[in-house]
Amino acid sequence: MSDGFVDAAPCIKWTSLGVVVVQNTAMYLVAHASVAAPGTTSYIGSVAVLLTELIKAAVSVASAAAESGPCGLVAELRVLLFGDLCWSASFAVPAFCYSVHNNLWYVAVANLDPVTIAVTTQFKIVFAALFARLLLGQRLSVLRCSAVVLLIIGLSQLARAGATARAAPYAVPATAAANHDGSVPMLLPTPHAAPHAAAAPNLLRGLLAMAGLCALSGFAGALTERLMKDPSRRSSLWVRNLQMALFSTPMAAVTVLIVDGAALHAHGPWVGFNRWLLLTIGLGALGGIAVSFVFRFADNILKSFAVGCSIALNCVLSSLIFGLVVDRGMALGIGLVALASTVYNVPPECVWNGLAWSGVLPTTTTNYEALPLREVELTSAQTPGQTSALRSVATRSTGSPAMTS
Repeated sequence: MSDGFVDAAPCIKWTSLGVVVVQNTAMYLVAHASVAAPGTTSYIGSVAVLLTELIKAAVSVASAAAESGPCGLVAELRVLLFGDLCWSASFAVPAFCYSVHNNLWYVAVANLDPVTIAVTTQFKIVFAALFARLLLGQRLSVLRCSAVVLLIIGLSQLARAGATARAAPYAVPATAAANHDGSVPMLLPTPHAAPHAAAAPNLLRGLLAMAGLCALSGFAGALTERLMKDPSRRSSLWVRNLQMALFSTPMAAVTVLIVDGAALHAHGPWVGFNRWLLLTIGLGALGGIAVSFVFRFADNILKSFAVGCSIALNCVLSSLIFGLVVDRGMALGIGLVALASTVYNVPPECVWNGLAWSGVLPTTTTNYEALPLREVELTSAQTPGQTSALRSVATRSTGSPAMTS
């Protein structure tokens, strides 16, 4: 990996997270317009998911071919598929998990009310942190654990407040369509489905489905992150996206036939299509690609925070566009999400120094005194006064004067 690429990593990280926030926010609004616009009819949700997967696969192929050339791409895929089959096959695991995740979501929607679904969905963040620890060895500080708890409380508050303050255009039945990475759990009005008698809701079945999909989301997210960051393979991110698409696209096609085969036969695949739905599909593909960059350059927990910020931003925009009433409960939820995102991303030394300056910690205890000597960098960019102060801190921490060049 070149030095220029390493230097660009922070920029790619925050850009991809920003794209996820904007994409998710736009997805909620555009998906609503795709069914609420005058003269529109319901569509088959699984067909939209399949088209999203096909677009992501096409973009990955085109980008990988542009990066290494068509011949180079073919040669690389031949090596990966036939020379390193076990590693390529490992992408089938998260693809299968997300396929089961999507089907469990339908089970949950059929058996639970929207508020219960929205609140219990936030436990995805808990499982994301759990599997990040188990599969990736990622440890969260007390500060970041507190931020995760704040995020869960804030999103739950948004869900509860939104259920009572929702405007008329949003009062629609909902099902889910999700990308293979599970990053866009958007709520859509019910598309066409095979005609059948409605079954009585089963609370236990719905809660078990929610527990299963939350666990699968956390596990598949951590596993995808591990595959995207695997340093033992030299394949590009586009090639890894293509490896995922080799499994997720056939699974999406099978889902269309199994879940919506009757509706497909009765209405055809293009029923309900309009420009808003096409934009929704395009945004879904963009979200899947952006999340792959998040998995590569950030992590699954930061992705959860980005999705949480998009939900809060969506509430604000919905109040301006669709007349959604933002009451005190919703405002509290938005504030908690913003606070959680800030706390999670703020450098720890800023927190400790702030506590010291505010008098919460003793004034003699500073962040610099808690750092090892090797972490106190005396650079030429510092003023003589700053260098003298840091040298004094290093002397008190080690008992001997600090050596500078």
